[in-house]
Amino acid sequence: MKYGEFKNNLVEIYNKVFKKSKIQVVANNNLYKCIYINCYLANDKTELANGYAENDMFHIWFEIDTENGEFKEKVIDDMELPENLVLSNNSNMIKIIPENKYMAYSYDKVNFRKTKGNAEKILKSFEKYVIGLYNKVCELEKNGMIHDNYKELVNKKLH
Repeated sequence: MKYGEFKNNLVEIYNKVFKKSKIQVVANNNLYKCIYINCYLANDKTELANGYAENDMFHIWFEIDTENGEFKEKVIDDMELPENLVLSNNSNMIKIIPENKYMAYSYDKVNFRKTKGNAEKILKSFEKYVIGLYNKVCELEKNGMIHDNYKELVNKKLH
């Protein structure tokens, strides 16, 4: 599978579950060649406090490289992806009501295991994670764990 098609599939998987949210899939071709995936609940910065992306309820990002480390060549849309991809979850935090009254937030997460394999296997693993993320946010909402700062955003994005 080519990177361009793979990137479109990742966006499609995320947008199928979180229809009004944003995902970024970026090929990093600087010092370390890999693919980054950032998942947001908001669709753009105007939905967030002070227009700052870090104020999103999700702080979730993945990295895709190969079993040998980085990609051997620049990652471009026409590049055929190798069979030995690795999907790692580098940040997996959902902001919720704090357990300690002196803190701004506490965090919850969705379980994820590093996935090794071809592009199809990576897509299936990512889809499983996204469905789990949706279910976790619904569970948090049901249990009253959504922070006041995000109640309106969650209601707008999930319902």
